[in-house]
Amino acid sequence: MNTQGALNLWGEGGLISLETQLSASWLASEGVTLNERPHEFTLSLDAPSAVTELRWGVRSQGGEEALVEAPLDPANPLITLSNLDLTEGVYELYAEVRYGDRDLFEATLAINSQRVTTWSEDISPLHQARCATCHSGTGARDLSDAQRWLNDIDDILLVTRMQSMPIGAPPLTAEEIDLIERWKLAGGLE
Repeated sequence: MNTQGALNLWGEGGLISLETQLSASWLASEGVTLNERPHEFTLSLDAPSAVTELRWGVRSQGGEEALVEAPLDPANPLITLSNLDLTEGVYELYAEVRYGDRDLFEATLAINSQRVTTWSEDISPLHQARCATCHSGTGARDLSDAQRWLNDIDDILLVTRMQSMPIGAPPLTAEEIDLIERWKLAGGLE
């Protein structure tokens, strides 16, 4: 295969150059849901050495205008996204690839972005339901507001993962601990 993505064959009539159908695709399932944990997306290229132009972007699903667009390195066609990069909604991740002097080819992938985890929507209700009995400033460590949680977030995660909190009640579920971890990743938003 030459650098233009064509297959060169030597036959009785001399050198024959056959155009090959080159494409690209995202190595992920349609409908990936982004949360605060960074998600890596890798673009599979049929002939990386034949790529002359490569960029990626994100647009609202069905939209024409890119919300984000940047070049992508054919030697390492990897990008990382989370819901901290986008608002809640449905988007299209795309890559535009040109092999040699051929027409631009586009690879797309539908992605969803969750709402970012916040104190008021997620952690405060969890605190009220599972922690406030002991941690509202009436004896045990006061965890009655977002700043107090942030100050002690690593300790909170440690004792909940070890299932030593809440005392005298069922341990937090994996989903509840995940919620706390994602809130930390989001920077402890109010």
